[in-house]
Amino acid sequence: MATDDMRSGFCSLCGGDEVHEAEMAGQLGLRKPGGLLMKVNVFTVLVCTGCGHLQWHVPMDEERRDWLRRKTPGCGPGRRSADRSGPPQGERGS
Repeated sequence: MATDDMRSGFCSLCGGDEVHEAEMAGQLGLRKPGGLLMKVNVFTVLVCTGCGHLQWHVPMDEERRDWLRRKTPGCGPGRRSADRSGPPQGERGS
């Protein structure tokens, strides 16, 4: 069964089974369109050695999860964000 989460050990793009975990460190800003929301210093990065595809993961705790839910729009059927303004998926303007 395919999964989009490369923490399973399989690449979500090519299906390869050689995925390695690293950390990206630096001063990066996580933001919604139009404004800086928070700074994150370390991200977990999963990299496929077959095709080079990578996936970033933000360290998540309850405080950060709650903050994201309040400040950013949700995506997909499980949208939980308070800000539900904006066009439905697939109908974004050009």
